[in-house]
Amino acid sequence: MLQHLIRAWIIAWFCISATALTIPARRTDSSNTIRLSLTAETATNTRSNRFHRRNQAHPYTIPLHDQHHVEYLANISVGTPSQYFMVSVDTGSADLWVPFTDCPQEQCPFTRFTSAKSSTYRDLNITFEVQYGSGSASGKYATDVVSMGNATIPKQQLGMVNDTDKIVPLGSYARTIALTGGLAPNGVMGFAFPGLTCVPKGTPSYNPFIFNLIQENLISEPLFSLSFYDALGSSNAELMMGGIDKSRYLGSISYVPVTQLVGSYNPNEAYGYWMVNGQGVSIIDTFPNGTSLLHDQRFPYVRGIIFDTGTTLTYMDRDLADSLMKNLNIDFHFDDDVGLYAVDCAIRNSTQQVEFQVSDRANISTTPVHIRINVRQLFLPSKPSTKDEDETCYFSIAAWPEDKSSSTILLGNSLLRYLYLVFDMGNKRVGIATPPGVQGGIIIPTTLMSLFP
Repeated sequence: MLQHLIRAWIIAWFCISATALTIPARRTDSSNTIRLSLTAETATNTRSNRFHRRNQAHPYTIPLHDQHHVEYLANISVGTPSQYFMVSVDTGSADLWVPFTDCPQEQCPFTRFTSAKSSTYRDLNITFEVQYGSGSASGKYATDVVSMGNATIPKQQLGMVNDTDKIVPLGSYARTIALTGGLAPNGVMGFAFPGLTCVPKGTPSYNPFIFNLIQENLISEPLFSLSFYDALGSSNAELMMGGIDKSRYLGSISYVPVTQLVGSYNPNEAYGYWMVNGQGVSIIDTFPNGTSLLHDQRFPYVRGIIFDTGTTLTYMDRDLADSLMKNLNIDFHFDDDVGLYAVDCAIRNSTQQVEFQVSDRANISTTPVHIRINVRQLFLPSKPSTKDEDETCYFSIAAWPEDKSSSTILLGNSLLRYLYLVFDMGNKRVGIATPPGVQGGIIIPTTLMSLFP
């Protein structure tokens, strides 16, 4: 059970054929279907249609399915007529891919796309290969109609996968899902920048789905937001493309700039990950009348922090992770079998918080944004149980595996689900706020730090 619970893509991603880079509101009804002309346009008609599309632009709210807090899934359709897929919403990658009809049943046990049944399918004859931290997918690129909710792109580039490894559920787990009518990931939709698309070396990058919505003026703002709790504080995840839902966060949104990819000289590919600049990690104990700083580790220079909804756990280098664990005042040991820190299950009663300090500029800042998450929300039980049972628990902040060691910190769903997130493509920034009813996930702008002793 634990392996399914922590099924995670350990690193955001890297393309098999790519050159390595150094990594330093309102709720709106979305019921109106967008219809785009597919006929040839004169210059006059082009201007007229663009104006018409601007008038049509509005946010689209997409419900997300919580897969045991491991990942968040959304329904999409591909082709004409539509073929439907449940895909993982992944801010740590840029490509959309679905299983192709050539993928063997044992690798792709759910729906597979049949190109012969789509009148709008076009094979691009370009290789597609992506390698995740604990899995891979390969096939070819094609274009076809892709819709998410009522948002539609008529010629969206995507991967048609005929070989996968450790991405979709297999074997008895897949059969259980099928028999019980459960939901399972059957593809990935990436929401990172075009510079992260997995096109072969020498081939220009392309616009992911969300960027095409911007280019075609189909959404009212060049951003998308993710929330995992509704206005009542209940677990109810949603994606809003083109807008911000003010009912789903408290106070104000704190924005921090996205870091460019080091080594990229193409201005169209300067951004890849939703990565910001971290400058420190702390442990804070909380009391009814204040707080106490237990551990404060400031970095000598900024290091990347990636916001990745395609990864379950949160990862950092082993030295930093060990330092945090030693200062949590709980019994722990590193479990080599699963690659996680095993902790005393009394952690579920902890009053401590882990704090990440994020710079509001390209270097160390005197006015960083502070993100605090309750330690008691960061544990994983090894099996379903009541809190009174004596069992082993695991901490959802982990160390990078030795073969993927990096100074970069990756924030996965175990932590991100306690935040309200805005991914602003237009201004190249990430917005962070606190959802209602969530104890933890506290965002503390420096201007308010005087309120916290």
